[in-house]
Order: sequence, then C-alpha cells, then structure tokens
Amino acid sequence: MGFSKRTAEYEALARVIREAREDLGLSQRKLAEKVGRPSSSINKIESGRQRVDVLELNDIARALRVGLPEIAARIEKALADLG
Repeated sequence: MGFSKRTAEYEALARVIREAREDLGLSQRKLAEKVGRPSSSINKIESGRQRVDVLELNDIARALRVGLPEIAARIEKALADLG
C-alpha cells in the first residue's frame, strides 16, 4: 500500500502557499529561486506531491513575506473552508 501525501492538511498547505505566491505575483520559478530550490520542488509542494518540513516551510514563508504563525492560521482557515 502506497503512502499518500494528499491529506486534507497538505491540500490546505498547498492552497495557502499557492495563494500567497500568487498574491505577490511570483511564479513558481521565482519562489524557488528565493528559497534555493528547484522550481519542480515548488510545483510538487503546491500539488501535494511533496511534503515540507518545518525548516523548508519557514524558508517558503519568509520568501512569501509571512511568518510561520500566519501560515498556520491560513492553513486552519483553509481546513475549516474544506470542512
């Protein structure tokens, strides 16, 4: 049995990252450059195919000009909206 990365929480995380990136007018490539990752990595994160550890999430949040508490709050809201 395979390990699915597509949980509601990861769907919410992907949505939050994508929306914050788009709000800043950043492409996946530009965000990837800011965090020092390949653009394919950002694509996989936003599509729920790649998990993110807290250090990576912190780098992404900083590049998106928000803190981890704000990302967490947005994820909670997104989960409530899915719910």
